[in-house]
Amino acid sequence: RARAVAIYRKYAARPDVVAMLSISSVELVALDPLANEVKLPVISIGSAATFSKFSPYTFRLQVIVGKAMPTVLSQVKAAKGLKSVSILYDVKNNFTVSEMEAVKAAAPAVGLELKGIESFTTGDQDFSLQLTRIAEQDPDLFYLAATTDEAALAISQARALGIKAQILGGAGLNDPRIGSLAKSGAYGTITFAPFSPKDDRPVVKAFVADYQKKFNKSEPPAYVALGYDAVMLLVDAIKRAGSTDREAVRNALGTTKDLEGLNGLYTYDGSGDNVRQEPRLLVYGP
Repeated sequence: RARAVAIYRKYAARPDVVAMLSISSVELVALDPLANEVKLPVISIGSAATFSKFSPYTFRLQVIVGKAMPTVLSQVKAAKGLKSVSILYDVKNNFTVSEMEAVKAAAPAVGLELKGIESFTTGDQDFSLQLTRIAEQDPDLFYLAATTDEAALAISQARALGIKAQILGGAGLNDPRIGSLAKSGAYGTITFAPFSPKDDRPVVKAFVADYQKKFNKSEPPAYVALGYDAVMLLVDAIKRAGSTDREAVRNALGTTKDLEGLNGLYTYDGSGDNVRQEPRLLVYGP
């Protein structure tokens, strides 16, 4: 967080910098309160933690876990015929904590019995104690609020322990490297994101084709699509503002309406989150 603040102040001091892009909730928690002071618009690509209030200079693209969770749990419950859920989450990450809280709040509302909540700390590699408890709880759904390295380990260890519950996770499970690390153990794991490379909209088809041609990869990861949309969002605001003045750009960002991106449509009411919340379920497979 301290480094993020230092970088933010550094670029805020440069008059040629119009805005700054950031990645996750970890740094945005520190940057948002500072934004009113430095007055440099910040666009977060991946932050999805719960915020009660935003500075006028803060904008986010990601599907927000607290707003999306009831829809996601309802969809997975209906598709898989689930009745109960247990949670494993990282206590050191603001996003995964808010993710746990969102599942805890939404589960009873959608008819899922919450059987237990287990925790770990960023950097942990052995989840046997927590997973043994979850195995004893025998849930239909195992919600994993973690990021790439710990998520891949937890998935692999859960399957090795014989946990057959449907595994579900949010933005932290969007990284395709989880499939590479957990291999067949990840098959069937569900995550959700605003972007699907299978979307048949022309803008997505063209982007996926260009990405495959340039990088020789099967499909672009979710965060590549979010990063692309963040740049396009800023370009659109600069064009509509007719200026690179920060205040003019901030005002233009805050009045964005139905701008089509790879992740759907973007509309902002002054600042903060995209008004259009459209989660899509994605499944890891061979």
